[in-house]
Amino acid sequence: MSDAFTLKVREPWPKGLHVLNTAQARSFAVALLVVAVTVLIRSPYFGDPAADPDEQLYSLIGQAWLEGEMPYRDLWDRKPPGLFAMFAGMHWIGGPSPLAYQIPGVACTAASALMIYHLAKRIGTPTGAAVVTVLFLLNIPRFFMHLGQSETFLVPILLLQLIGIASVLRNSDPAKVFRTLCGIMLLGGIALQIKYSVLPFCALLAVLATFRLWQMQLSFAQISASLCVFAFLGLLPTLIFAAYFASVGEFETFFFANFVSIFLRTEMYPRLVGYNLINLATVIFPLAVYAVLSVITARKMREQIDGTLFVLTLLFALVGAFSLFMLGSPFVHYFGVTLPFICLAASSFFSFHPSRKIFNFLALALALWCTGFAEQRVHSSSHKNAIATLTKAIGTYVPDDECIFIFDGPSILYSKSQRCIPTRYAFTPHLNSFHEQTALDVDPAAETARILAGQPGVIVVSETFNAPRYVSETRAMVRDAITKGYVLAERTEFYPGMLELYLRADLAPADRDGIDRPASVPCVIKHGNQCQYFASFTN
Repeated sequence: MSDAFTLKVREPWPKGLHVLNTAQARSFAVALLVVAVTVLIRSPYFGDPAADPDEQLYSLIGQAWLEGEMPYRDLWDRKPPGLFAMFAGMHWIGGPSPLAYQIPGVACTAASALMIYHLAKRIGTPTGAAVVTVLFLLNIPRFFMHLGQSETFLVPILLLQLIGIASVLRNSDPAKVFRTLCGIMLLGGIALQIKYSVLPFCALLAVLATFRLWQMQLSFAQISASLCVFAFLGLLPTLIFAAYFASVGEFETFFFANFVSIFLRTEMYPRLVGYNLINLATVIFPLAVYAVLSVITARKMREQIDGTLFVLTLLFALVGAFSLFMLGSPFVHYFGVTLPFICLAASSFFSFHPSRKIFNFLALALALWCTGFAEQRVHSSSHKNAIATLTKAIGTYVPDDECIFIFDGPSILYSKSQRCIPTRYAFTPHLNSFHEQTALDVDPAAETARILAGQPGVIVVSETFNAPRYVSETRAMVRDAITKGYVLAERTEFYPGMLELYLRADLAPADRDGIDRPASVPCVIKHGNQCQYFASFTN
């Protein structure tokens, strides 16, 4: 009995089972590594309520929607309603904390990285795939893809579409091809409700779908009918939201915000455009070099890689670059949707180049050095401290029934302080940036005058307030109001500058008519050997 038992224990594993367990163990180890690196890269901004201006607004509108207010009518922005609905859902589950959307953001990043790894193995080796996956993660901070940025949630959808279209081009079963294309188009419709800038991706996928149907020798009528179904699925999420806003009598506000206002913006301030382009070129240059070298390497190794997937990856990268410049606002984070594909495209270089070991090390070392992990923690710490300081000041001095006005600062203060918002335009650039002044359904000067006539209990401005890219008329109104009826109640560092909170004079304590600059406030911006601080309106 014992001998038989001993023989069974010593019996070797069946070969197939042994390989299966080794592959499973490797996949599990890679998944753990990806999740660990993802959490590490994303950790500096955990709990930061003001990491990025955009996600603050999405969070604010999402929470307001849960409380019965309506996007566009009560709080205005031009983003699709699906994005606000997503934030509303995350806050409904996770509460008002920024972790409600940051945790899903981490999950989306980890899922994206895992897909990149498994796709990269098909156009490279496991080692090369691991390198480009880590490059993707290390470059996320450089592209300003914060946890609540729309690009964070778009990337996994686009990667799923890449996987789907690659499978369609290999599959010869018409029924399976049609079902997969339907799923791809529906994903595209969902992506459009997160950000309309993915429209070029949708166009590319439509072209590829048409090509595949033609390649399978379907009739003109069959192709036409299929394309009609695809178009309907791609538009379905938008049509559902359009019907919803029409049912509550807000279709006009929805239509203007989503499909008109974007074309009414003026050109960006030239110096800001130049600054963005320099930043973009800086972060893109090494990745573009890797991708170009990878094209050369892939041509030599075309028998060992999935050539179809490699070409599709290049197409997705090019379309992402086009979507960046499509609307003339080259913000670095707009390029975030291209980051996974340009990293994927580099996989062959890091897998097959004769000097790949050296280049793998140098590329990872450069990316790690440029990430600025320590600086991110400092920036996030300044955000958390500033929001806590200003929220406490508002809670101390401003009655619950008073409104506050964030003219140039973090809009998340509205929800943190639980004070009323005096305007639909809670996103500060809508009233202070000349890039936006012709793109609203209201005159920014008239709206600012209306807000100031109501004498809000607090006005918040930042040290960049005097920059020439701001609307001089609204800036002059705010300066005049502060000079005549407000006192400086709080000043705090908020990377990359300072924030100042002005309290209406009648709310200020009797023994306090303003504060001096604390000696401990660090120098934020230097000109030569001189430290430039925010010039108070009362000076």
